[in-house]
Amino acid sequence: MKQKNSEELEDALSSVFMTPHKFSMEVEKMVAESDGATTYIEAVAELVEKYQIDYDKVSSLILRSLKEKLRYDAVRLKYLKEKPPQSLPE
Repeated sequence: MKQKNSEELEDALSSVFMTPHKFSMEVEKMVAESDGATTYIEAVAELVEKYQIDYDKVSSLILRSLKEKLRYDAVRLKYLKEKPPQSLPE
């Protein structure tokens, strides 16, 4: 019973508030639907503007998997000076 109530509460909160999982899923969806025309960096920036999220707070919404993809984009676009990985992380 407690498990079900906890899940219902989490679902209700995520429908009202932006959660890291929801944010990451929206970024992934935006990039996938663009067929590579939108980078992960652009998708994050667009969602930050759309939901009026403070740029200082956005780091708390980025899951590790999304962070790796953002790093890959940054290196590929030469925003960071690192050797790019051979492929995009899964």
